[in-house]
Amino acid sequence: MLLTETNFLTLPFFSKNPGFNVPRWLDMEIDISLPFEKLLGEERLEIQRKIKKHQLTCEITREPKYFDDFYRRMYLPFIQTRHKNTAIFCTRERVMEILSKGVLVLIKKEGTVIAAAVFDSYHGHGRLRLIGILDGNTEYIQYGCVGALYYFIIIELKKRGHKKIHLGGTRTFLSDGVTKFKKSLKANVIPNDPNTRVWLKLLKNSPGVQNFLVHNPFIFYTDDGSPLRAVFMDSIENYTGHQLKNALRVSACNGIKETNLFIFSDIPTSVDYTGSLPGSSLKIQSAKALFSN
Repeated sequence: MLLTETNFLTLPFFSKNPGFNVPRWLDMEIDISLPFEKLLGEERLEIQRKIKKHQLTCEITREPKYFDDFYRRMYLPFIQTRHKNTAIFCTRERVMEILSKGVLVLIKKEGTVIAAAVFDSYHGHGRLRLIGILDGNTEYIQYGCVGALYYFIIIELKKRGHKKIHLGGTRTFLSDGVTKFKKSLKANVIPNDPNTRVWLKLLKNSPGVQNFLVHNPFIFYTDDGSPLRAVFMDSIENYTGHQLKNALRVSACNGIKETNLFIFSDIPTSVDYTGSLPGSSLKIQSAKALFSN
């Protein structure tokens, strides 16, 4: 595979050949204009259960006394734990600037702050900016503190009259844990900055590349900026339309215009797959045509 940065000058050159315009980071948001009991999908009940079980409480504050503790003991350790040697940190000055303009949400257990997040308003919508977990301790994540942060932030934003919350960037692969969590909250994929994307070109149809693609469906963008889903499968010969629908449901997400299903084997013509994805169109094509000679 070839991954290369693009811009408005180079993208027309790359797009002459088969490939994918992939975001470096996927942008997602939640429409919070609905009644709260209709938000966060099935994940809402699990979040509420963990909040009650672990007796998690919330405090909304803008007190500067919490800022440095958030940066040193929550933000830095959490990013390091999450991304290991690929971690890229905001500078302390940048974090302090975000904190000074935003609102800090503290999640407490038995009076101790175990997680925190920062949100602000941008063009009339809420925006989640930073998240931190105390000492990067993954045990607190098992308590449900991340879900609790989303839960209480949405409640606060609804009180303030906001209609949407932007969840920040996540990996474009729909198999990624954080992306899957945001999908479970019924977040929508939204268009992002065209200058923050890379071009993915498939070069060699090898078993390794096939295995990677089959296990990692991803989001890419059309020329007009519409988000599409790319799903790869070895074969659909033995699938009925209903079975295919169930297979595609695993990586389903809100906000995509179309699912492009790429098949490495021959595509059968005897099965009617129309209706496999109600509310979203499905385009089935050969994966072999994507590879360079």
